[in-house]
Amino acid sequence: MKVKLISMPWQSFDSPSLAIGILKAYVKTHEPRVGIECVSEHVSVWDRLRDIYEAISFLDIAELIYVQHLYPEKAKFATHNIISYLEELQEELGPDQPTIREPNVLRALAATREHLAESAEILSRDADLIGLTTTYAQFFSSLCLARALKQARPSLKIVFGGWAASVAGPTLLAEYPFVDFVVRGEGELRFLHLIRCLLDGKGDIDATSGILSRENFSRAGSSLTRYENEVAWEVKDLDTLPMPDYDEFQETARQHSILSILPFEGSRGCWWDRRAKTGDVMQACYFCGENGSLTRRDKSILRIAEELNQLSSKYRNTRFFFTDNLIRLSGRHELTEAIKALRKTYWFHMEIRADIDAPTLVALKEAGCSRVQIGIEGLSTAYLKRLNKGTTAIRNLYVMRACYELEIFSTSNLITDFPGATRAELEETLFNILNYGILYTPLRISRFSLDPYSTVYRRPGNFEVKNVRMKQRFQESLPEDVCLRLNSPWLDFDVEGEPADWAPIREARNQWHDLHKRITENPPYLGIAKSFFYFDGGDFLELIDVRNGIKTVTLKSLRRDIYLYCMEIRSLKEIASRFRDQIAEGDLVDKMLEPFCAGKLMFKENNHYLSLAVAYTPAAAVERIKSASSRSQIREYPAQDELPK
Repeated sequence: MKVKLISMPWQSFDSPSLAIGILKAYVKTHEPRVGIECVSEHVSVWDRLRDIYEAISFLDIAELIYVQHLYPEKAKFATHNIISYLEELQEELGPDQPTIREPNVLRALAATREHLAESAEILSRDADLIGLTTTYAQFFSSLCLARALKQARPSLKIVFGGWAASVAGPTLLAEYPFVDFVVRGEGELRFLHLIRCLLDGKGDIDATSGILSRENFSRAGSSLTRYENEVAWEVKDLDTLPMPDYDEFQETARQHSILSILPFEGSRGCWWDRRAKTGDVMQACYFCGENGSLTRRDKSILRIAEELNQLSSKYRNTRFFFTDNLIRLSGRHELTEAIKALRKTYWFHMEIRADIDAPTLVALKEAGCSRVQIGIEGLSTAYLKRLNKGTTAIRNLYVMRACYELEIFSTSNLITDFPGATRAELEETLFNILNYGILYTPLRISRFSLDPYSTVYRRPGNFEVKNVRMKQRFQESLPEDVCLRLNSPWLDFDVEGEPADWAPIREARNQWHDLHKRITENPPYLGIAKSFFYFDGGDFLELIDVRNGIKTVTLKSLRRDIYLYCMEIRSLKEIASRFRDQIAEGDLVDKMLEPFCAGKLMFKENNHYLSLAVAYTPAAAVERIKSASSRSQIREYPAQDELPK
């Protein structure tokens, strides 16, 4: 049997598909009767569009480009919806959003139409089974290609996998006769089982396995909850997986002079999300559906280091994007030491949580971590509790400050429009943005969207959510009967009562963006592109605020020492104990801490304090952090950071 695994737009042009890279390696390892290859068709489309591909690829609305090929009678509606959405997005989120006008959309339509016509005939040759992944706005592009492939070779078998296909489930097979199979959930064991069934002529596949076929899909349930025997289809030990195969992509990237970033998988699932373990759908961040129903599993540190080393050597590439939902809970120091021991200049992106401390961030930076997405989501502790985020405003500010001064670039989000948010929560958010968060790398506005795997979707009544339906722009761009039949991953909903007004938050975020753009492009003092920083004179500390002109504050002797001590989150009890021989607790609060807070030099929450200024260089920050951690064990601020019970 000959198998082709295809990645369509809108996978990021500079990265291969991890899903098909792992599947190829897994099947190749376990089934010698199969010849298998990957095809990065998303790169071919990028080559036709170049400058506008990336701007389109980050948006769910990108799906509507290919909708027009599938349903040409709806083309004008789809084009209108793409343009109007992008205009609204730019007005709402500010000037850093992509500008895509109608000529760009028409250009994308022409390029994708030509690509489909040219590629289907070629791809359908010399293949018995073609697999298409649908995670990164690839649902309708894959459907268009599947239809064209079937037209070119009706005997060809087509299998869909990935997030969108899993959500659509049986309705995908019911609606599109050119799709033969759907793999829902984790893919390696299921895909291998499907291949062996085909090789051995076994047509009766149990739908409860998560493998849907034209014969069994009518018996399959549409529920997205964890399958009864889901654990049986999970790879229990990730160390047993072969390294992903990126051969085809890397050759394609070299031909197109693409500076590629390789996906790297160090774990599956999320240790904060305990739904799979406990069965309680409330034990996760309520908005998040990324984890689906996966059990948390970590590769061993030895395997991670070995795989990074082998992949970088094989592909002559040291740039990696960790696909982990969240950095591991234990063994973080050991992980960084193992990576550093490889003695390579890695660049990598990681997803981290606000429980992380500054010494760990220093170690990650030294190992090669240059970009992170922190699970910030909010700057109001009450709002964070509403999200069940398990962190606090002070904890989020601490991690934002640490990344900013270490110059670890943050691509973190501020979630808006979560159902039930109160005026008080928004007022706290606005105040904390304009007075504290604005000092550090701006968060990106991310309007809450309803994920079919999220807690909100599964318990809408708990969040006063009702009338869940396909997103309006998709409804307007698809035939009405298709909207009624197809399980949609793209959802709209209504809420009880009057939703909160997030417009002031969006405006504040624009001010935040503009401030940092100005400081970065034209540093106002000594070429230092930071908004609020310090110079340490040994017995004094000079704080410099350049947000509006240049303002300085000099802290001498004891004030300096207290301020630097509060570079870590400290309770009043800790501060009073540390300086008990130098100042009485009453004077500490009245003469030191409260004036610091009143002057916005320090942030206070629940009798815990955090200094806000950053070191003027990353090297100075590293020296301070290492010196402090060597003198004393830094205690992590607990608050809500424990695992849910």
